[in-house]
Amino acid sequence: MVQMARWGDTVFPRNWVEVLERVVRIGPFSTATRELGMSDITHTRGSLRLFDGTVFSGDDPISYLNNLEIKRDFTMAQVILDSGRRAA
Repeated sequence: MVQMARWGDTVFPRNWVEVLERVVRIGPFSTATRELGMSDITHTRGSLRLFDGTVFSGDDPISYLNNLEIKRDFTMAQVILDSGRRAA
């Protein structure tokens, strides 16, 4: 989402955590780790240092976007998500 917003391909969702949780399903991961006896493994949105030394924080992608030197103007908007239920 961040890179798509960086280059102006899409808006960056104000409700990015909700969108991320819909896309990155933690439930199946947690179930699998428990079944494999690795229940102490947790999921976090940590930080990582990129090749140019920039730090990307998964908890603050907006700061990352704002601090980029090379980017297009990006916009933020609330993304309306459906209920997640599929029609039968």
